[in-house]
Amino acid sequence: MIKDLGRSRALALLPPAVFLTVLYMSRQAVGPDYYGLARVAQAASASAIVVPICAGLAAWEGWRLRSAKVEMLAPARSEAAMAVRALAPIGVLALAAFAGALVLMLSSGPSVQVSDSKVLLVPAAVVLGHVALAYAAGRALPAVFAVPLAVVGSWLWLVYPISLEPVWLRHLTGYLSTCCDTSTVLAQGAFLAPIGIALACCAAAPILLSRLPRAARIGCASGIVAVAIAGGVALVDHLGSEPTAARPPADLVCRGSDPRVCVWPEHDAVAPLLAQRAHRIRARLRAAGIATPDVVKEASPAGWHVGVVPGAVSQAIDSTLVEGLLPPLPACANGPAPYPGGRVYWPLALWLADAGGVSAKPFRYSVNSADRREAAAASRVSRPVRLAWYRANVRALARCGATPRLLTAG
Repeated sequence: MIKDLGRSRALALLPPAVFLTVLYMSRQAVGPDYYGLARVAQAASASAIVVPICAGLAAWEGWRLRSAKVEMLAPARSEAAMAVRALAPIGVLALAAFAGALVLMLSSGPSVQVSDSKVLLVPAAVVLGHVALAYAAGRALPAVFAVPLAVVGSWLWLVYPISLEPVWLRHLTGYLSTCCDTSTVLAQGAFLAPIGIALACCAAAPILLSRLPRAARIGCASGIVAVAIAGGVALVDHLGSEPTAARPPADLVCRGSDPRVCVWPEHDAVAPLLAQRAHRIRARLRAAGIATPDVVKEASPAGWHVGVVPGAVSQAIDSTLVEGLLPPLPACANGPAPYPGGRVYWPLALWLADAGGVSAKPFRYSVNSADRREAAAASRVSRPVRLAWYRANVRALARCGATPRLLTAG
């Protein structure tokens, strides 16, 4: 095996491959949360560089054995053993490149769980599948055709579906560049579908290299891959543009009371300030006659929900706490159905900020003069009228077609 490494072009290409991979990863956008799963998934997205290189090398190795006409000799090793011996150096290259990407992504010190590492099974399977098919192409075609076909075909399979409809097509390829933010995990379908397709490619490659009639070889191999793709479609066709599912609420870290604050572990440093500001706002709103939930959560849009940004200042935390008291918007808020309740979103936010004793400056680029007039009018009327206005408009905000109660014209 050491001799094979010395003769393999994979060894010669290992330094530039690792360099290209690290350069590519250094230009990837990475969120500020230091979420371990997201960083591991970002490292896995190095497949856009690593897999086409490995596929091209596998096609070359296949052609090299083809040109040596080993099938006409009486080799001491089986076809599978020769393939493994020829392709093993490519595995070393892939391992080194993904290791470089992983080291770069984890260099900021995010907290990584053991379960996060299973994401790396996706690029590992994708490399195997592409290498197997590329090797088969090299055994069947001259290098001048097989190598470009393997490189370009591999790259297009990985990245081109991002621009196609339906959007879930991208989740069949194993390119995980958009996983994940702190509130999500990799969806089971987006994990299993590319692995299943890659394993089907591994199963199809030896059939293509067998001594069966050409039509039978192509038909069997195509059938195996087609079945895997159909199964993959069934696993991902319910997903949107992101390969993610909601993160389990059990991951939340909770502390305090009045209210209890629950945040993702990556945001735990912000939790004391969040708890302090939530307690202050809750006390002021209680005095104004507004009941607030007992728990502030990142996990769910229901109840008192917040979105936390690491390093956020008090004013930004206040604004997210105020908006978190408003109900989640219904589907009609994004059109085309009428949504009259949307008219009172910012007046409610402005009034809650005033009643909660916090600054409304973070809203200044979102509100208009009509919003300010409505919120000011709510502050001037009697307490019973104000509370009736608040409760009616919270209900209108949460429903399609409900008419809000306005205190001002326009």
